[in-house]
Amino acid sequence: MFKPLKNKLVTSVSLIILLSPFVSHAQLIDDIFNMSLEELMNVEISSASKTNLTAGEIPASVVIISRQDIKRYGYSSLEEVLKNTPGMYMTEDWAWFGSVNYGVRGLYSKGNFDNMAILVNGVSQMEDGKRSYPLEKVNVPVQAIDRIEVIRGPMSVIYGSSAFLGVINIITNLAPVEGEDNIISFSEGDHSSQKKFARFSGKEGAFSFVFNAQNQSAGGPGNAYSSLISDTSTLPADWNLSGDDKTVLGYESQYFDFSAQFKNLKIFFSHVNASSNVIDSQPGVGSGSRSFTRATNVSLHYTKQVKDNLQLTGKASFFYNNYFLDEEYNFTGFFSNNQSTTEAQEYELNLIWTPTSSVETIFGLMRRSGQYKAYDDYPTFALPNNEVQVNEKDGLNTNAVFTQINYQATDNLTIVGGLRAEWQEDYRINFYQDNIDINAQNASTRNYSDDDIHYTPQLSSIYNIAKNQHFKLMLSTGEKAASPANNFSILELSKPSLHPEKTRSIEASYILAQEKLFLQVGVFHNTASNLIIGSTVLDNNVFVSSLDNVGEIETLGLELTTTAQLTGALKVNFDISLHDVKDNTPGYESIDPAYAPSVISNLRATYSFNSNTHLSLLGHYTGSVLAEWKVSNTGTTLAERISNGTRIGDDIDAISSADINLVMENVYAKNLDISLKIGNITDETLRYPTINNQAFDKGTIGLDRHVLATFEYAF
Repeated sequence: MFKPLKNKLVTSVSLIILLSPFVSHAQLIDDIFNMSLEELMNVEISSASKTNLTAGEIPASVVIISRQDIKRYGYSSLEEVLKNTPGMYMTEDWAWFGSVNYGVRGLYSKGNFDNMAILVNGVSQMEDGKRSYPLEKVNVPVQAIDRIEVIRGPMSVIYGSSAFLGVINIITNLAPVEGEDNIISFSEGDHSSQKKFARFSGKEGAFSFVFNAQNQSAGGPGNAYSSLISDTSTLPADWNLSGDDKTVLGYESQYFDFSAQFKNLKIFFSHVNASSNVIDSQPGVGSGSRSFTRATNVSLHYTKQVKDNLQLTGKASFFYNNYFLDEEYNFTGFFSNNQSTTEAQEYELNLIWTPTSSVETIFGLMRRSGQYKAYDDYPTFALPNNEVQVNEKDGLNTNAVFTQINYQATDNLTIVGGLRAEWQEDYRINFYQDNIDINAQNASTRNYSDDDIHYTPQLSSIYNIAKNQHFKLMLSTGEKAASPANNFSILELSKPSLHPEKTRSIEASYILAQEKLFLQVGVFHNTASNLIIGSTVLDNNVFVSSLDNVGEIETLGLELTTTAQLTGALKVNFDISLHDVKDNTPGYESIDPAYAPSVISNLRATYSFNSNTHLSLLGHYTGSVLAEWKVSNTGTTLAERISNGTRIGDDIDAISSADINLVMENVYAKNLDISLKIGNITDETLRYPTINNQAFDKGTIGLDRHVLATFEYAF
């Protein structure tokens, strides 16, 4: 029975090796493609709890992005998918520790994306050093994605402190119901973009597998520094750059994942090898500075149906991440060695018990253990090398116990309540300088200690007004633990350890699903407090800048998403998010918050000329954005210094952009598809605000008009 399957695996590996520019593309046939909007309402989603629930049953706001959406709209990367997700605001500033980032519900964190947990097939993609989710580490090819589930609102009860404002679960392992489902594709466009992808899957008896692989490369925007910097005459002479020089921003990556299931056992493996040009404080010369990312994840899942009303699931996951930065400062041949490495293991055990037909209970235990170390060396500048690491005997250990109960109070009313208790064990951070002799190096140690157990409760009610009409009222809380990187910057000043950030949200939403209309509208009030931000304090008559738990952002928001099948040929999707954001951080109450656009909106329309030809138009609008407020160095009091401050960059006007994508299926032969995507068709200047690279006071600029053609063949 397994001999044909073995041949499929051998063929899969062989075709990946032989992948060339002449391979092409076709649509995966999935039942979900042909569902009405009403039927989509009943698609089961696993991200909002440890069990499968429909969109109407989930105690949160949910967005489902299908494989069909990705194909019809021509999304070419995970970054682009998330940019077009309702309520998410994208920034890009080319920094090595957080190039692409997203604001969610009025809240934005500098650096890597860390306000929502990102999962791939239910497996956390967290990087433990900064407790973040860098997109270059996740790096899932869009053709590999079966579905993306975006759950907005704090989800810390189920997923812990990383799910501060929600969860993004990327599903790539939906094996075909029977037989096999395979794709090979090739994409090419301007800006030197090229992508080769293959997907192979099969099912035979109780065994199924899915195999995805991609090799891609692209050049980024090449903008003159004069378009990024107001006065290029202020460029330091030793940078060896002029205003006419242009940014060098290339990118390439290799991705591989393998999923398999045999009866109750599942395994998932993924590996990413990526590199990209970055700008770390100052632009590089020659071929530019470049970062390198390697990430490997392995996860094992086991499910046991103990009784009809009792299910046990266990999961063991292992993670490795390495970042290396090769800087080209001042002259070609400049040498630096900057690395950070994290390793982690996570174990989770869940018990799902249904004691009666109206009650379902989930009990869970979780433990995550890891290591983190970072190293930097600048021999060209004759500076001492530095190494920071979590003490190997301590490690980074987080433990949690959680429960969630779904109670069907009446035929129309469901009550969902949950509670999570999470605590982090003490650890020491060691700091070394000039470690030529391990026994003689200059070393210092700082202790991180948090003796508290942190509790996050959640309470929701879901009322079924009528068939496929739901009203939800949700009260949820979330926490986000301080990262080792943040704690080190504090402990170096002998300050107390940082505490977890907190969020509290109350939300009401209404969902309507009919055969040709889907509507979801919600209002929410979110308060994020104890935020870790840079602050200035007066200590012994001296102003000292450091990180502290002093930030507070309050957001009142309205979110509307609607999809309508206007005619048999025309389908329109529209969403808009309105945010009234207030900065309640002491001293900043009268200052408008940074990186918080008041309006984010998307319009997507698809017209089908026939069953094989589809044209999609995508429009995106983001309101005006302000850069971070920088405290002045002048003033005798902190209030004066805040008042005398200024923005680190220019105000960014509202931007709008449009893309078109043409998909032609079964061209010349069955299962051969061709698509043509034109991004930014009006060639707008898509400017992002100044964030980490403060030399670019005008902000950074996204891609101009660009074209990508894709050929795909399914078999």
